[in-house]
Amino acid sequence: MTARGRILTSDALIRLQSTIIKKFSSRKFPRIYQGTSGSEYNFAELIKQTELSNGNHFPICSDTLRKIFRREKVDKSSLKALFDFFEEPFAEIDMLPPQEYASSQANNHDSLYRERTDLLQKPYCNLPRVPYTEFIGRSHELRNLLQYISLDYRAPIITIDGVGGLGKTALALEAAYLCWEAKHGQRKMNAPIFDAIIFVSAKEKNLSADGFVDSSLRHSTLNEIFRTIASTLNDESINRATLENQLIRVYESLNRQKTLLIVDDLQNMTLEEQNKIMSFLDNVPYSTKVLITTRRRRQSYSPIRLGCLSEEESYQLIRQKAEDKGITISDDDATRLYECFLGFPIAFIYAIGKLASGHSIDSIVCKPCPIRKEIAYFCFDNSIQVIRETPAHRLLMSVALFHNAPTRNALVAVAGLNLEPEYEVDSSLVELNQLSLVSVQEGRYVMLSVTRDYTLEELSRYPDFETDARERWILWYRNFAQENGGMADWGDWYITYDRLESEWENIWSVLRWCANHGRYEDVKLLWKDLNHFADLYGYWQDRLACLNWLLDKSRDFGDVETLVYALARKIWTLTMMGNYDGAEQLIAEAWELHACTDTILQDYLAHNTAVLYIRQKRYQDAHEVLDKKAALVADMNGIEERVIIRCTVNTMRDRAKIFLKQGRFDEAKAIYEKILDATERIGWNRLYCYTHNILANIAIEQCCWKKAQEHLDAGLPIAKRNRNKRRLAFYKFSSAKLERALGNTDLAWKLANEAKDDFNRLGMMREVEEISTLFVTPE
Repeated sequence: MTARGRILTSDALIRLQSTIIKKFSSRKFPRIYQGTSGSEYNFAELIKQTELSNGNHFPICSDTLRKIFRREKVDKSSLKALFDFFEEPFAEIDMLPPQEYASSQANNHDSLYRERTDLLQKPYCNLPRVPYTEFIGRSHELRNLLQYISLDYRAPIITIDGVGGLGKTALALEAAYLCWEAKHGQRKMNAPIFDAIIFVSAKEKNLSADGFVDSSLRHSTLNEIFRTIASTLNDESINRATLENQLIRVYESLNRQKTLLIVDDLQNMTLEEQNKIMSFLDNVPYSTKVLITTRRRRQSYSPIRLGCLSEEESYQLIRQKAEDKGITISDDDATRLYECFLGFPIAFIYAIGKLASGHSIDSIVCKPCPIRKEIAYFCFDNSIQVIRETPAHRLLMSVALFHNAPTRNALVAVAGLNLEPEYEVDSSLVELNQLSLVSVQEGRYVMLSVTRDYTLEELSRYPDFETDARERWILWYRNFAQENGGMADWGDWYITYDRLESEWENIWSVLRWCANHGRYEDVKLLWKDLNHFADLYGYWQDRLACLNWLLDKSRDFGDVETLVYALARKIWTLTMMGNYDGAEQLIAEAWELHACTDTILQDYLAHNTAVLYIRQKRYQDAHEVLDKKAALVADMNGIEERVIIRCTVNTMRDRAKIFLKQGRFDEAKAIYEKILDATERIGWNRLYCYTHNILANIAIEQCCWKKAQEHLDAGLPIAKRNRNKRRLAFYKFSSAKLERALGNTDLAWKLANEAKDDFNRLGMMREVEEISTLFVTPE
């Protein structure tokens, strides 16, 4: 059976790329060219800009466009539609059946291997053979590197840095081969031309499917580099020169032609030899460009720092290596490898080699496993040895405790270095960055997942430090939550709550760790400062998970105050999510114990119970609960006045809701207008924003379109400014109803769908159903 679909030919793809570049220059449209590492385009941005430019809908989706550029099969109609859209000619010769493409790719790989083998026979080049049939990914870095190593580029020395196993040597060799091909008339990219290319490497070991293999040819001294230069340039005068004259002879020999000198794995040389070599390299003639690969970043030179491969590139590499080894790997197994090693090239290569030699996929991806340890040891051990028993070592192990990249303040505190001189801490952080063990991105210290796995194992060897660091980690986030959390919605609560959101994954990992280790008091105290934030910012599933844990543990410990606290808040969350039966089941237990708690908590329970009853249309029951709530507020003593006003306003709001549900709009409106004045007076911005929303809905019901718009305009900026996800969804819903009433059907449907999606993400299914009922089919 013939495989369906067609694949774009190389010539057609080049034509298409040229058209895009002419239409959207990288200078004017930089975001189009800011795809993931190795990707040619940000496809969503390309489609957006093309539609804005042409004024027409793009004919294919971004996934199909990505497949076309990745040379994957798509329908013939998609290819034709794309070329028609760009007004480019298109014919049958511009596409290939998948079988013919696969055959041509295999021929291309064989042809490339033969061409490069032949090129190695040319004089003035000692490049090693590359262990791949096609260079995968890194297209962005490769383009930059080819630009940097040009003799026209100002910097004489270029470095490629990153932790071991990311492909620094492979990138350097690919650039060098492209330059050598350009020299001999086989230009495939805009590569500079050199008359000589010299490669020296201090690599000690290579990692193969059989484990660690000693490097067959290692250059670890300046004299060995000189001998390699002499051999490659066929200049025996260098070897015959005295030590005093040898350096002069080398410079003279290099100056006779344009030379690319690659020094691989510089960090493996002794510090003394590194200093000698760098002194030599700093003074090479202008006709020589130097390219260094190293695990230790050198800030004074033009650097290219490598990170992990993108997901797309990772899958390409996995499939390529499987094909090279003559094995078939299923999509599920490829996914397991990717999820295990997350874009780490050497890990994929090593794992595929192990699969080819008979290991099972389970033995490779399981934790812990010897294979993962071998990879981590190869990539990191030499770098970590350099810093053991130093402040940098403490900082490194502390970074691994954080789920997401920490800020400097959090990291230094957890490492226990708060009292150390700031310059010593800074120099230690710089060293970690230079060793490529962490990188600094937007003020945070980022660690690759594979680095983190190895560092956590390193941390386990220092149990006393780990115990102390964990305590500091918990304390730091408890203090952070106390400073930025709580009931902070009086003014613009986003100022502090945004800080919590920026750290939420780290905070949540602290909560999980404390829960898993039975740290009840820590979870309880930390959560009380986070509960209100989690409600307003839509972290409802996290909220339920933590409240459920507190319910179980507070019962075990007989902690009635916390039990009622958790019950009251779970009642609210389940009510908002439309799970009325679940909320109802908790009310009896909460009210049975409520007298054992303070009046603020009793008031909160009464409010949440009333809200549930109102949603269940049990209005008489709601009024009775609100009567109890009013009595509680009347008896409050020794409590801040604005807190008492807040409790009173909540009672008014719940009464107004009942009138609203009963269609008594004038009575509801009168109460809400009083609430608006009260909330503005005490600076309760969140309820002020809410009240404008409700008054807008009442105005819509009473056909007062102008008044409705005024209320929406007054409250919406507050909701936006404070990232109140639930309230923003309600504002969109209200705006949709208003726009439909004004006859703006398209805009109304757009807003309604956005609100529906927002409610769905929040788990507010009652609101989803309400929108679906009101907006049944487009008019």
